[in-house]
Amino acid sequence: MKRRYLACSEPEFLQQAVAEIGRAEILQHPVAAEPPFMKCWRDREEFKAQVLKWASKLDVKAQAIYVRPMRRKWASCSTAGTLSFNDELIGMDKKLGDYVIVHELLHFQVPNHGKLWKMLMRVHLGDFEAIEGRLKSRATAIGPRKT
Repeated sequence: MKRRYLACSEPEFLQQAVAEIGRAEILQHPVAAEPPFMKCWRDREEFKAQVLKWASKLDVKAQAIYVRPMRRKWASCSTAGTLSFNDELIGMDKKLGDYVIVHELLHFQVPNHGKLWKMLMRVHLGDFEAIEGRLKSRATAIGPRKT
Protein backbone atom coordinates (compact mmCIF):
# COMPACT_ATOMS: atom_id res chain seq x y z
CA MET A 1 0.00 0.00 0.00
CA LYS A 2 1.44 3.37 -1.00
CA ARG A 3 1.21 5.86 1.87
CA ARG A 4 0.55 9.57 1.58
CA TYR A 5 2.15 11.80 4.15
CA LEU A 6 -0.05 14.02 6.19
CA ALA A 7 -1.06 17.48 5.02
CA CYS A 8 -2.33 19.80 7.71
CA SER A 9 -5.41 20.61 5.66
CA GLU A 10 -6.58 17.00 5.91
CA PRO A 11 -7.60 16.30 9.53
CA GLU A 12 -9.86 13.43 8.45
CA PHE A 13 -6.90 11.83 6.66
CA LEU A 14 -4.92 12.07 9.89
CA GLN A 15 -7.63 10.20 11.77
CA GLN A 16 -7.77 7.56 9.05
CA ALA A 17 -3.96 7.20 9.00
CA VAL A 18 -3.82 6.79 12.77
CA ALA A 19 -6.45 4.07 12.52
CA GLU A 20 -4.62 2.31 9.65
CA ILE A 21 -0.96 2.44 10.61
CA GLY A 22 -1.02 3.32 14.27
CA ARG A 23 0.12 6.33 16.25
CA ALA A 24 3.57 4.86 17.03
CA GLU A 25 4.60 4.74 13.37
CA ILE A 26 3.43 8.32 12.77
CA LEU A 27 5.41 9.54 15.79
CA GLN A 28 8.56 7.95 14.37
CA HIS A 29 8.31 10.01 11.19
CA PRO A 30 10.92 12.84 11.08
CA VAL A 31 8.25 15.51 10.76
CA ALA A 32 6.29 14.22 13.76
CA ALA A 33 8.10 16.67 16.06
CA GLU A 34 5.87 19.37 14.61
CA PRO A 35 2.37 19.79 16.06
CA PRO A 36 -0.15 17.59 14.20
CA PHE A 37 -2.49 20.47 13.39
CA MET A 38 -0.14 23.17 12.23
CA LYS A 39 -1.33 26.54 11.14
CA CYS A 40 -0.71 26.37 7.42
CA TRP A 41 -1.67 28.42 4.40
CA ARG A 42 -5.18 28.02 2.95
CA ASP A 43 -4.04 28.56 -0.63
CA ARG A 44 -1.53 30.26 -2.93
CA GLU A 45 -3.30 33.61 -2.67
CA GLU A 46 -2.96 33.71 1.12
CA PHE A 47 0.72 32.79 0.78
CA LYS A 48 1.29 35.51 -1.83
CA ALA A 49 -0.49 38.04 0.40
CA GLN A 50 1.97 37.16 3.16
CA VAL A 51 4.87 37.70 0.74
CA LEU A 52 3.51 41.15 -0.11
CA LYS A 53 3.04 41.94 3.58
CA TRP A 54 6.67 41.06 4.34
CA ALA A 55 7.87 42.87 1.21
CA SER A 56 6.15 46.03 2.41
CA LYS A 57 7.59 45.64 5.92
CA LEU A 58 11.10 45.10 4.52
CA ASP A 59 10.69 47.87 1.89
CA VAL A 60 11.30 45.49 -1.02
CA LYS A 61 9.63 45.85 -4.40
CA ALA A 62 8.58 42.41 -5.61
CA GLN A 63 7.90 42.60 -9.35
CA ALA A 64 6.43 39.10 -9.65
CA ILE A 65 5.60 36.31 -7.19
CA TYR A 66 5.26 32.71 -8.33
CA VAL A 67 4.31 29.62 -6.36
CA ARG A 68 5.27 26.60 -8.42
CA PRO A 69 6.70 23.11 -8.19
CA MET A 70 10.44 23.20 -7.50
CA ARG A 71 12.56 20.08 -7.18
CA ARG A 72 15.64 21.24 -5.31
CA LYS A 73 14.89 24.55 -3.60
CA TRP A 74 12.36 26.11 -1.28
CA ALA A 75 12.59 29.44 -3.10
CA SER A 76 14.64 31.68 -5.35
CA CYS A 77 14.84 35.35 -6.23
CA SER A 78 16.23 37.30 -9.16
CA THR A 79 17.83 40.73 -9.39
CA ALA A 80 14.84 41.78 -11.52
CA GLY A 81 12.55 41.36 -8.49
CA THR A 82 11.02 37.98 -9.32
CA LEU A 83 10.35 35.65 -6.40
CA SER A 84 9.60 31.96 -6.89
CA PHE A 85 8.44 29.74 -4.03
CA ASN A 86 8.11 25.98 -3.85
CA ASP A 87 4.43 25.01 -3.84
CA GLU A 88 5.13 22.50 -1.03
CA LEU A 89 5.36 25.51 1.34
CA ILE A 90 1.57 25.95 1.10
CA GLY A 91 0.99 22.80 3.17
CA MET A 92 3.58 23.70 5.82
CA ASP A 93 3.47 25.62 9.06
CA LYS A 94 3.29 29.38 8.48
CA LYS A 95 6.45 29.90 10.54
CA LEU A 96 8.39 27.84 8.02
CA GLY A 97 6.85 29.81 5.17
CA ASP A 98 7.68 33.12 6.87
CA TYR A 99 11.28 31.97 7.26
CA VAL A 100 11.57 31.23 3.53
CA ILE A 101 9.79 34.48 2.58
CA VAL A 102 12.00 36.68 4.78
CA HIS A 103 15.10 34.73 3.72
CA GLU A 104 14.48 35.50 0.05
CA LEU A 105 13.32 39.08 0.52
CA LEU A 106 16.45 39.94 2.52
CA HIS A 107 18.55 38.87 -0.45
CA PHE A 108 17.35 41.99 -2.26
CA GLN A 109 19.23 44.00 0.38
CA VAL A 110 22.01 41.58 1.32
CA PRO A 111 23.10 39.14 -1.42
CA ASN A 112 24.87 36.64 0.86
CA HIS A 113 24.36 34.85 4.19
CA GLY A 114 26.94 36.92 6.09
CA LYS A 115 26.73 38.61 9.48
CA LEU A 116 24.43 41.42 8.29
CA TRP A 117 21.97 38.98 6.71
CA LYS A 118 21.93 36.84 9.88
CA MET A 119 21.41 39.90 12.06
CA LEU A 120 18.46 41.02 9.90
CA MET A 121 16.97 37.52 10.03
CA ARG A 122 17.27 37.59 13.83
CA VAL A 123 15.65 41.04 14.01
CA HIS A 124 12.63 39.95 11.95
CA LEU A 125 12.21 36.31 13.01
CA GLY A 126 13.98 35.95 16.36
CA ASP A 127 15.55 32.50 16.69
CA PHE A 128 15.63 31.86 12.94
CA GLU A 129 18.17 29.05 13.34
CA ALA A 130 15.56 26.89 15.10
CA ILE A 131 13.08 27.48 12.27
CA GLU A 132 15.82 26.75 9.74
CA GLY A 133 16.52 23.48 11.56
CA ARG A 134 12.86 22.47 11.34
CA LEU A 135 12.88 23.26 7.62
CA LYS A 136 16.05 21.24 7.07
CA SER A 137 14.68 18.25 8.99
CA ARG A 138 11.54 18.41 6.89
CA ALA A 139 13.64 18.59 3.71
CA THR A 140 15.58 15.52 4.80
CA ALA A 141 12.30 13.65 5.19
CA ILE A 142 11.08 14.50 1.66
CA GLY A 143 14.34 14.99 -0.26
CA PRO A 144 17.15 17.55 -0.55
CA ARG A 145 16.16 21.23 -0.67
CA LYS A 146 17.96 24.56 -0.49
CA THR A 147 16.74 28.04 0.39
